[in-house]
Amino acid sequence: MVEPAGEESGPVAPAGRPRRRRYLVLTALLLLVAVPAAVGVYAVVHLETNLSRLEGVFEGLPNRPPAGAPGATNILVLGTDRGPDLAATSGAGDLGREAARSDTVMLVHLDADRHAASVVSIPRDTRVEVPGHGTDRIGAAFTLGGTRLGVETVEHLTGVRVDHVAVVDWSRFGALVDAVGGINVGLATTVRDPDSGLTWPAGQVVLDGPAAVRFVRQTAGLPGGELDRIARQHAVLRALAADALHQEMRKEPLLLYRVLDTMSEDLAVDTEWSAREMATLGFSMRDLRSAQISYVTMPVVAQRPAAGSALVPEKEASRQLWDALSRDRVGAWEAQHPDAITPPLVN
Repeated sequence: MVEPAGEESGPVAPAGRPRRRRYLVLTALLLLVAVPAAVGVYAVVHLETNLSRLEGVFEGLPNRPPAGAPGATNILVLGTDRGPDLAATSGAGDLGREAARSDTVMLVHLDADRHAASVVSIPRDTRVEVPGHGTDRIGAAFTLGGTRLGVETVEHLTGVRVDHVAVVDWSRFGALVDAVGGINVGLATTVRDPDSGLTWPAGQVVLDGPAAVRFVRQTAGLPGGELDRIARQHAVLRALAADALHQEMRKEPLLLYRVLDTMSEDLAVDTEWSAREMATLGFSMRDLRSAQISYVTMPVVAQRPAAGSALVPEKEASRQLWDALSRDRVGAWEAQHPDAITPPLVN
């Protein structure tokens, strides 16, 4: 394993190992496509057993947006460092003040024809209206009212109806990276992490699990701060989805099962989303390739309210984004806003 450079280390060598990469919710769906028939039923049953459940996420939500384009699917992904076990009891808002803010807020949109998918990140420090709590950073909604308030806040902001929700544990996803043999990411410039003392050199870098966790957590020292952190998350997602899943995993069913098992232990989903339904959705994505998955950040602008610097949605561009997503036309919006798409090389 080639590590990022420390204070006394030389530069990281280019990646040279075979890459086997998958990730979280999209990982679960794509892996289920590749499960051989002989173990498919067992894998689905085991996945159902492993998954934690989010109770009451959609019950009684007021003023929900209308359903989007027929056949399209929107999955809200919330990342936290407290783990799915805690999140599984938080649907109705009983997390209280002990819960950490959601570290990651993403809408995963699957086009109706399954020929494309989009991962749309909302920066955690974006100031929005949190229903019943006034204006706050969107990441605070999870703390204030659990997963249920997180869903309500995102729907209120975007006007997009959430079909399913998943909570993932960023603090433990390194085990998944190790399970698939490490990942490669591309960096545009050399960046030092002042908190850990590590240096991430420009070019291709190989990350094992612990290094990948440090990589996606860094904000200090990045020229774009939170926006660069999101780009790093996207780089990891892109890396994990890059290989030819269908050919590779069918040749290695034990690897497939091990990765699926590792991933499902750190994943909580709403009670309405059964493992069998996940498998059906995964099968509908059997022809989707990594090149057809785009990674986008909601357009924001910086402002300095009395409480300190923060981000706010760029009104017109973000409104157009959510309208396009609701109408299953994200690709057309992306063609008009190429700067919102995460590039192949990040900071």
